[in-house]
Amino acid sequence: MSARGRRVLIVEDEARLRDMLVHAISGMEFRAETAHNAETALAMLEQNAFDIVLTDLNLTGMQGMDLCERVRQRWPDLQVVILTGYGSLDAAKNAIRLEVADFLTKRDAPLILLFVIAYKLCDTFAGVMTGPFVLAIGFDKASY
Repeated sequence: MSARGRRVLIVEDEARLRDMLVHAISGMEFRAETAHNAETALAMLEQNAFDIVLTDLNLTGMQGMDLCERVRQRWPDLQVVILTGYGSLDAAKNAIRLEVADFLTKRDAPLILLFVIAYKLCDTFAGVMTGPFVLAIGFDKASY
């Protein structure tokens, strides 16, 4: 299946970064939809089918890791990518325990994120890698 029509749910409480992610993902012909918190994301997931969830780790209200746990319980086959500005080894270990697709830091997010989403959703990349992997790039708030 090509990228066209694949749905990505972006869960990010910072409007500026959320808009940047929508622009980057839409440029790849994915259908990007957004939620500003985990509670809204869960409601959207109940109403619509998505191919992947991209969530910030530190959200207002329910945290991103809690969202991942709920997604894993309710939709075990749904791909989840955590994007955070506060990556730590403990958080990455917890993400792997929850079988998230990837755990990325926000610096250089657009370039790396586009590869990760393409890899997870496009048949072209199928079979290249298996299992979750951790990619820590660092964080510089000025980069977004």
